[in-house]
Amino acid sequence: CINSYIIKKHVYTTDISSTLPIYEIKEDTLEALKKSDKPDNVKVINLRKGILKLIDDNQNTQPYLIPIGEKAQSIIELYDDRRITTLEALKRLEEIINEINQARKEQAERNFDVNTFTIFWLFKKSGIPRPDTLAVKINGIFEAYPNWRLNSKEARELTTQLYKILLKETNKIKAIEIVEKILKLERR
Repeated sequence: CINSYIIKKHVYTTDISSTLPIYEIKEDTLEALKKSDKPDNVKVINLRKGILKLIDDNQNTQPYLIPIGEKAQSIIELYDDRRITTLEALKRLEEIINEINQARKEQAERNFDVNTFTIFWLFKKSGIPRPDTLAVKINGIFEAYPNWRLNSKEARELTTQLYKILLKETNKIKAIEIVEKILKLERR
């Protein structure tokens, strides 16, 4: 149809999200968000950009942010696919910000290196009892097998040690799930 051709030729769109400011994710972000008079859909777009930028900028030094970023990405996909409402996406992204702030606060309070803290955070979020004690123990096992990614014998021994510890703390299914997550964690 000639009219649609004319419209397509003379009208163009731009990505609105590229012109919006990014919320810097920090302690007072949620308070600033609540005071903002921006529409909720704009808040979702800004939070999306802020969270993903934070994760991207810090994932190499704070690998515990990677699973948080994966959760944020799945929320964003649900929102983009219109499987959750704007208010639900906003609520879930606010929970992500709370988790980021909580993790940062705990990392500052605990005297763990980044690897131990990342394991601790995984255990804590998975409901493993004594996450601090176990994280130190597990990190020690990783240090005992420094070549586990390259050496299949070390990888088997490491995995066996992880299962021995975790099967004392949780059921088999959860232990398998957590060992898989631990092995996927980036180590620094």
